Amino acid sequence: MKQVYETNDEVELQMLIGLLESNGIYTQIYTDGAGDYLRIKGSDFMIPKGVLVKDKDWKEALEIINANGFGKKKKVKRVRTQIWAARIALVLFLAAILGNIIYSLIENL
Repeated sequence: MKQVYETNDEVELQMLIGLLESNGIYTQIYTDGAGDYLRIKGSDFMIPKGVLVKDKDWKEALEIINANGFGKKKKVKRVRTQIWAARIALVLFLAAILGNIIYSLIENL
């Protein structure tokens, strides 16, 4: 699969996916790092998401994207500081939960 588009705007992402799928092109959303987990939880608004299509549909997808004004999109601004802050917060949160579980297990022995 090849990436044809990238954005951190969920509305734009869904509009493009709808456009491509209405033209018979299968799409898949790709996110970096913890993005897939955050996408499920609905808190991925700052994480860039890519639209992937099958290799055989890549040229047709690019034509559709350019014909409908999506090709004029500026580059996605990647706010790495915020992404790393979210990842660190997630790790700390998980460490606190695991610490609590371990403490409970030791206390019950």
